[in-house]
Amino acid sequence: MRFSTKIAALLVLFALIQPIHGIVTMKVVLGGPNDSCAKYTKKGHEFLKITHGRIMQQTGGVIVGNMLCTPKTFDEAKLTYTMVCDGVSIPGMGYLFMLAVTARKQMLSGPIDYHYNEKMMGLVENKFLDAENLKNQQFDHEQHLFIKAVEIEGIRKSEYFLYEDCGSVKMRGLIADHGLYFMLGPDDKKNEPKNHLSRMYYEPYGINEHMVMN
Repeated sequence: MRFSTKIAALLVLFALIQPIHGIVTMKVVLGGPNDSCAKYTKKGHEFLKITHGRIMQQTGGVIVGNMLCTPKTFDEAKLTYTMVCDGVSIPGMGYLFMLAVTARKQMLSGPIDYHYNEKMMGLVENKFLDAENLKNQQFDHEQHLFIKAVEIEGIRKSEYFLYEDCGSVKMRGLIADHGLYFMLGPDDKKNEPKNHLSRMYYEPYGINEHMVMN
């Protein structure tokens, strides 16, 4: 009986999964010269770029909604990526989201410690990880991206998420290298008042996959 109940619940859940018919957008605002992280981001956009994002919905750690967000424009004046998202979603259900970042040009890059997609990242094709190209590179504290805010429209209401800036000791809005970055909300139990970034190991490309954090 219990098994039948679980099957019925799953059937109801999957019946709710449907394409989003309106336009869903994700806007990512980078920190600029007047933000608290300015001394760390002077060269950030020159060396790093966001390749794509994902909006995901999950239940029990299993992905049940997944939208790929592809950059369409970058506003140099406002330092804002605008991405258009496409995929499946469950109406009215909360969501999680991630960003993927890669190098624009040669810099001191760390090893690949996540489920890597060369088509998206291009690090191998550009030889950014070749030992010969890395041997003379040095860490430059100005080569960070600061994810100041993310705005998502079209799933529920328009929602705006601010991220932990450099007024915080942990500064977890900064990105220093290529990788997958998962957006985490405030944790009252840990006295964390702001959203912040965490590394992600596995990027789910569809539904019925599991979320795996670093």
